[in-house]
Amino acid sequence: LEQFDARDAVSAALRLVRLQADEAGIKLRGVLPGEPMTVDADRRALKQIVLNLVSNALKFTPSGGSVTVTAQAVDGMFELVVADTGVGIAKDDLERVTQPFFQVETALSRKFAGSGLGLAIARELVNLHKGKLEIESTEGKGTTVRVMLPR
Repeated sequence: LEQFDARDAVSAALRLVRLQADEAGIKLRGVLPGEPMTVDADRRALKQIVLNLVSNALKFTPSGGSVTVTAQAVDGMFELVVADTGVGIAKDDLERVTQPFFQVETALSRKFAGSGLGLAIARELVNLHKGKLEIESTEGKGTTVRVMLPR
């Protein structure tokens, strides 16, 4: 763990996936505070959390859609929100999507490749920081993943 400005890790992750978003025709937007947001965390782990969540959002969002990444301080916590306008997740699958190797199988999502580890790894990294990961989704409308980490 180290103290650093969380905006740096979030920005670095967004730079890594910017080309992927552009090539897919997806609007990728980062909303970060103007002031430093110091966290006591593992810098690489935070960047990996952002990468995994944004990569998933991009994978399941069709061309013309959007992915918005918001970082802010809320009640002494660091809050990261990744919201997309993608295919969404069925209510029955919400509890299982963070399990290793689980992949949602619907007519909308069947065409997407992957190992099913992105959300599982993100969840474990959040847990190691004594944080919380929540997922809200509506099939056909999109998904919002909220991560809360102690600052």
